[in-house]
Amino acid sequence: MSVLTGCSTGKDADSSSKKPNVVTTIFPYYDFVRQIGKDKVNLKMIVTAGKDSHTFEPTPADLISIQKADIFFYNGGAMEYWVQKIQKSQENNGQVSYAFMDSVHPVEEEVTEGMSLPREEEGETEYDEHIWTSPVNAQIIVKKICAVLSKEDPENAHFYEKNTKDYLKKLKKLDRDFRETVKHGKRKLMVFGDKFPMRYFTEEYGLSYRAAFPGCSEESEPSSRTLSYLIDLVKKEKIPVIYHMDFGSSKIADVICEASGAENIPFYSCHTVTKRQFDQGVTYLDLMEKNVKNLEKGLRE
Repeated sequence: MSVLTGCSTGKDADSSSKKPNVVTTIFPYYDFVRQIGKDKVNLKMIVTAGKDSHTFEPTPADLISIQKADIFFYNGGAMEYWVQKIQKSQENNGQVSYAFMDSVHPVEEEVTEGMSLPREEEGETEYDEHIWTSPVNAQIIVKKICAVLSKEDPENAHFYEKNTKDYLKKLKKLDRDFRETVKHGKRKLMVFGDKFPMRYFTEEYGLSYRAAFPGCSEESEPSSRTLSYLIDLVKKEKIPVIYHMDFGSSKIADVICEASGAENIPFYSCHTVTKRQFDQGVTYLDLMEKNVKNLEKGLRE
């Protein structure tokens, strides 16, 4: 695995004008490469729009695409266990591959008060693998992408560096917007009537949370104790908004809202998009800017 830092060229320019074939597993990394590489790379996303990366199984065509890639970006971790299988069976063909979980400090999933617990082996450590939900982590990831592209395609390094600089400005503004929203909020508690893949986000901005399930638990039916706890909490703290994840179910949040009078609105993990969103060119920034507005509703009202 290639580990690269910074954003600098690492080899002499090749006279060939062939575009690098870049393959990513999931949407956030696809979009980051799209913002940096633009028309200088051939880009493909393996977990296509609308598919859940947690249950994804690659097709033979997917395996061929990965094998033919010059650069392969993936998340790493248990969510993408199948990548490890591919890498063990694949011959070393000079491909550059990078797992972005190697770029950040992973945080463990945690069980907060009131959660319905998943049926997992005792003592098993689970990590939140949704590292891109923190805009600060997103900046780290974008810099890594720039470093890889610049090293493998030095002829266009200046192009990648300029695009990275421009994109980092947007990510930094996004970060400031979240910080301002939290700073001026009446509370720092978010309530999710759903799973909770947002630990990197809440850790980054000093927010506390309560949710029906930890991480991306396979559980879908909360216990009556969990429902009662969340309903009582929302009433007691006068929480105006209950969140459900963009690709989750709103059913639990609906029940809590009906009992408490709170509003049910989505929060975007950005791990995938619908086919319609993909065709419309929706970006990570588009979804995260919706999160800024939805966070404001939950903290300020």
